[in-house]
Amino acid sequence: RSRRGVPRRGILRKIIYWNDPVNGLARAARPYYFVRATRWSQPRAVSAIIVNVAKEGRENLWRIDATSGQATEFTKGDQAVEGYNTNENAGDFVLLISTPTNIGDLFLQSVSGGQPRRLTNINDKLFSTLNLTAPEEIWYTSFDGKKIQTWVQKPPDFQQGKKYPLILNIH
Repeated sequence: RSRRGVPRRGILRKIIYWNDPVNGLARAARPYYFVRATRWSQPRAVSAIIVNVAKEGRENLWRIDATSGQATEFTKGDQAVEGYNTNENAGDFVLLISTPTNIGDLFLQSVSGGQPRRLTNINDKLFSTLNLTAPEEIWYTSFDGKKIQTWVQKPPDFQQGKKYPLILNIH
């Protein structure tokens, strides 16, 4: 659903479960990962579904093998793949990627993997005038033993020991 509660056309939201290859645990025992906008990878002989997965402050594409159910990251990085589509003949993916310091550029990702190739630089003029800092990911252990993820985005020209205002965003 969109922020206004209206269903998004062509968007599938569900919770998925699969075996965690690292910890050997069922995904149900771990935090939920939200999946949207599933696509079959091309060519169909590859027999995989590409899904957009939000996990720990990032949103990347995962490849789920249709035969084994094995899930692997298809794109990686401190980014949000906000949208994507594929060419049915070539099998490449066009991705709309944003990061905390760059909003919404298009990239071309080969179905065979590798680094995506940037296609646009839409906001270069705007971002050349801004002094943005990348957020720092910090994990700490809560009083009850649970791991808590936090992000700290320090102001430009941050100086250790100097006091700064704080904005807390719980999501």
